[in-house]
Amino acid sequence: MLTKWGDAVSLRAKMTASFAGILAVPLIVAIFVVHGTVRDNDESRLRASLSSRYTAATALIGIMQDVAAASVRQIGHEIAARPDAVKSFIDPQQASFAAARMRGGLSLVALVKPDGHVAGLAEAEPSFPAGSARPPFVDIVEKRPNGWAVLSDVQVQVPCGRGCVRLAGSVVGGFWLDRSFLVRLDLPDSDITLIVNGVASVSTTSRAGALVAAFTTKDVSHRSVAGRDLAGVRGPLTSSAPGLEILVTGPDARDPSALVPVLIGLFLLALLAGIPLAYLIARHHTRPIDELASAALAVSRGEFTRHIDLGSHDEIGQLGEAFNTMTDRLRSYVGELEASRDEIRRSVRRLGETLQSTHDLTRLLSVVLETAMVAVQGRAGAVYLVGATRNDIYVKVGRGLGSSARRRMLMGEGIAGTVARERRSILIPNSDPSLRPAESEPEASTVICVPLESQGQLIGAMALYGRDSTQPFGATELETIRSLAQQASVGIENVLLHQEAQRLSITDGLTGAWNYRYFQMRLSQEVERAIRFGRSFSMMVIDIDHFKRVNDTFGHQRGDSVLIEVARRMVGVVRVQVDTLARYGGEEFVLILPETALDGAKIVAEKIRESIGGEPIGHEGEEPVHVTVSIGLATFPDHGTTPRGLIRAADQAMYEAKARGRNQVVTCEELDHTGAADDSPAEGAPPVAGDALRSRIDDQDSTPPGMRP
Repeated sequence: MLTKWGDAVSLRAKMTASFAGILAVPLIVAIFVVHGTVRDNDESRLRASLSSRYTAATALIGIMQDVAAASVRQIGHEIAARPDAVKSFIDPQQASFAAARMRGGLSLVALVKPDGHVAGLAEAEPSFPAGSARPPFVDIVEKRPNGWAVLSDVQVQVPCGRGCVRLAGSVVGGFWLDRSFLVRLDLPDSDITLIVNGVASVSTTSRAGALVAAFTTKDVSHRSVAGRDLAGVRGPLTSSAPGLEILVTGPDARDPSALVPVLIGLFLLALLAGIPLAYLIARHHTRPIDELASAALAVSRGEFTRHIDLGSHDEIGQLGEAFNTMTDRLRSYVGELEASRDEIRRSVRRLGETLQSTHDLTRLLSVVLETAMVAVQGRAGAVYLVGATRNDIYVKVGRGLGSSARRRMLMGEGIAGTVARERRSILIPNSDPSLRPAESEPEASTVICVPLESQGQLIGAMALYGRDSTQPFGATELETIRSLAQQASVGIENVLLHQEAQRLSITDGLTGAWNYRYFQMRLSQEVERAIRFGRSFSMMVIDIDHFKRVNDTFGHQRGDSVLIEVARRMVGVVRVQVDTLARYGGEEFVLILPETALDGAKIVAEKIRESIGGEPIGHEGEEPVHVTVSIGLATFPDHGTTPRGLIRAADQAMYEAKARGRNQVVTCEELDHTGAADDSPAEGAPPVAGDALRSRIDDQDSTPPGMRP
């Protein structure tokens, strides 16, 4: 209900109500403060009045004790001076007569024997209320102290011979603590009640029992007794009589209720006078806000040229200047957004065209990365692909990374490695704060990294480091990059499939070595390069000895295993990504050794021969197969200046090695004649690859993909 009211009421009405509330709150606080102050002052005065009356009672009983002591001493001297002083404490009649004669102004005089029993006494009739629990006079004298009288005593000693005195008895005298004591106090507007052992002994009011039951504390307290609000103080009257207390009560004058109507009237008067003033102030201060609201509505309709002039330099004026600055920046931002939108459209269009047409993986990834960076204003970025062993990732395309980005990262290392291992997106600063970038990744306060997957297979990861905007990457940017990565993954998968199809077309499916087609292309390239730069290279033809016997003895499946192991051992000898090993056909292989003379090539050939023939071939549980190879070696340009001539020369050298007993290396230098001058194709030899196919070979990587370590 309050929320609906707040939505319906104008700011001017709210400010008026607020000003009225600001005026009302201090007034209410003042009412409570004044009321409390008056009450506290009355409480202090009442406490002081009751305390002074209590002090007067304690002072009076002290005076009575002093008077009684002086009178008793005088009586004791008079009795001690009489020759029959001892007899006064023995004969009850004489003791009572002496007490009556000497009582004077005291309320009570008693002669007490040395054993503590009363010999005789004289007293004035006390004024205690009817039904009082006062004990007999003799008990009052003998069982001291008590709260019924203020008593003092003195011993009477008489001579009993030379230098000898003896105790004749004691004289006890004092005053009753009855109505006469209350009259002596003379405390107007107060009720005095004496309490002996918790019971009222005498009081100036007939409600003594109710007062004693109501006021039980030892300090000033407030009680309601018989419909009257009373204040009272209760405490011990003298330390010489522990059971004696006094209760002083009077009207409770704390409540300043007479001030409440006056204070409420003043509050209402001030409120009625303040509301019109609050309305005028609210109207004055809301006028500039109305102008700001009108200008804001105009800006919301696209009028970014709208400016306002409030004509003041206070906070409202500063708000107007801030509004003008905002419209200027909005106009600038709109222009930047339009330019950014056009750039994003161009990037998306280019991405779509690239995904549809290109089979160049680097170009495709470059377009994907640039589109992602434009879409979210990324400062640096990279597309990582999974390595051949699938244990690491490497940067295929990067922007703004620096030279350190060339280092490979293990799965789980850094941000990109974690994304690749866990296949989940990471958004920093919202992800795990303990996650830190690897050494090859740039330091950035905000990062987006998403996996690249296609058909459940991990391709790599795409990461954006830092942002040109001051705002960090958020959920919106993360979703944008995710969507882009999903579309790009399909295109990347198509390119990789195309590359795999190309690789299979030039790779031997059994051994993983290059096939004869690829060998032709590489051989033609090496011949052209050697001619251009005036350098030499060597090639060899390698044939497995008696391979038909292996197939006939162990079967073709075991023969295939032998071919695979022979190829693997040769790859272990040659230079990775420099030499080219290909399957020539059947059990024959060819090897190109760029920039290698005959002597160096012969060393390599011997290593291959020893690697294959030095150890039998066979897995655990299989019968070992001992195989050897015959190798023919030719060098450009000594033994041939064309691809066909070199192949013919090396092939003749290989047959010579077989003719000499197999398991050996024969160079063209050892032949009686060479085929260097004969460049005509051998009978049945496949044609050499043409230039169009040859141009698609990567000069930087000659190792078959299936045989790379």
